[in-house]
Amino acid sequence: MVDIATSLLTNDHEDPHPIYAVRGIEEYGRMFGNLIHDIPYKWSGYASIEAIRKKRENKRYKPSADHYNSRQRCGQELVYLILKYTDERKVPPADKVLKIINKSIKVHYVLREQNTNVRPFMAKGMSPGRAYRKAGIRLRKATTVFKQRNKY
Repeated sequence: MVDIATSLLTNDHEDPHPIYAVRGIEEYGRMFGNLIHDIPYKWSGYASIEAIRKKRENKRYKPSADHYNSRQRCGQELVYLILKYTDERKVPPADKVLKIINKSIKVHYVLREQNTNVRPFMAKGMSPGRAYRKAGIRLRKATTVFKQRNKY
C-alpha cells in the first residue's frame, strides 16, 4: 500500500494513475479488501441474541463470524485515505491505516443465516448498524457465553 502511495507521489500525473478514476477506486478497494480478508479476525465480544441462545442450548454450536464492517468498504476507505494524502504530497500515516484495518477485521458472532441475511443490506452501502437492524439482528455482549476471544 505504501508502494502505491509512493508511486502516486512521484507520478507527475500527466498520465493519471488508474486509482484516480471511479473504476480504479473500486478495483483498488477490492484489492485491499481481499488483502484484509487474509488478516485473522478479532472478535468484538458481541454476538446476536439468537447465537447466544443457540450456544447456551448446545455448547458445541459454532456461530458465523460476521465482519461488521465490509472489507470491501474498508478497502475503499484505504484508497480514499491514500488519495487524500497523495493530493497533499504525503504518505498516509500508519495509525490512520491501522485504524481502518482494525475496524475491518472486527467480527460479531451471528447465526449463519443472519450472516447471509445482512449481506444484501451491506451491499446497498448501508451503515453496519442500519444493515443489522434491517436484517433483524440484535447484538449483546457475550464474553461469558463465548469464553475465549477469536475462538468459539
